[in-house]
Amino acid sequence: MDRITNDELASLIDHSGKPSISIYFNLPNSPTNAEKNKVELKNLLKSAQKELVHNDVLPKVASKLLEPGYDLLDQSDFWMNTNATVGLFISKDRTTKVTIPIDVEPTLYIGPAFYTIPIFKFLSINQDCYILSLSQNNTRLFHSNLFDCVEQPLGDMPKSLEEALKYDDFEKNKQFMKRDAGTAGEGTPGVYRGQGDGRDEHKTNLLRFMEIVEKEIYDRIKNERKPVFLAGVEYLASIFKKTNPRIPLKGNLINGNFDHHSENQFLDLIRPQLYHVFVEEVQKQLEHYKDLQSTDKASDDLLQIVSNAKQGKVETLFVTENHFVSGIFNDTLFQASEKEKSIDTTDLMNMSAVETYNAGGRVYVVEPSLLGQGLVAAAIYRY
Repeated sequence: MDRITNDELASLIDHSGKPSISIYFNLPNSPTNAEKNKVELKNLLKSAQKELVHNDVLPKVASKLLEPGYDLLDQSDFWMNTNATVGLFISKDRTTKVTIPIDVEPTLYIGPAFYTIPIFKFLSINQDCYILSLSQNNTRLFHSNLFDCVEQPLGDMPKSLEEALKYDDFEKNKQFMKRDAGTAGEGTPGVYRGQGDGRDEHKTNLLRFMEIVEKEIYDRIKNERKPVFLAGVEYLASIFKKTNPRIPLKGNLINGNFDHHSENQFLDLIRPQLYHVFVEEVQKQLEHYKDLQSTDKASDDLLQIVSNAKQGKVETLFVTENHFVSGIFNDTLFQASEKEKSIDTTDLMNMSAVETYNAGGRVYVVEPSLLGQGLVAAAIYRY
């Protein structure tokens, strides 16, 4: 069973057809405690059966549709998975199940499209970044998010000061290196090579090593809009910063010697900083929304938001989880309206999220208290 990806999400939101059944349920915190979670899934399946029959689906047809869910109850290997939410998506022509490694309330939704708000919540939180671990002996680069961390190959880049000495041929023609104003840090107009005591020469060599690291890493990631967090001892990090790196540094230094840290250990180190960056980003966008509330570039009218999302006008969308607004969208009038829940109606919150995502906008799933009393959605428009 795969963790949800952007490609899998694209496949789910491209699907349409009645009935489309979306079920979210939790896996146990331990395989020995699976019975409670099996009951949770069984109850969701019973509710799905009841709703399908209520919407004129024949009982036998409903039971056949839900077979993939009931089959899971008897798969002992499946319940060995722990500490995640499962998204189970069923229609006449497909069954898909994915894991979402965050807590999601048990949810059932049946309509003409799959319900994907919990997936948007996960993907908005799970932002990518790089960790540049600086070291005189073992400089490394990691690609990470909240749940995975993988060391990146660095090819021929020198990973230690010793390698850099050979790479840069430090011993050849040591001379004064003139730097453009500001490029060596404030108050550092130039760096002398081969002069002063051994400590000065070592510091000069470290600066040159950091310059090489900065250039090589920048060339590798310059086309990616991902923040970079620094890890290493303060002394080396301060030398690196004197290169005025073009790399988009983020957060506080992860201070320490990490020469022998594993990927999982780096994952534990980066999680608090990444989550802090996400919270800051949401707060910044909410403040921007509040600044625009009195203009036509922002709205908390869900029906208007859906129509504008359909036109690609929504730049940033805030929606609340587990708040359903059933309705339809009239393509002729290009207008959304609320309608009593049935398998023919869609969730307008989900529709606005899907259309915003498809148009390259940002979707944030937030607590209702962040939007204000009585609000279920809000949007910032591109124009």
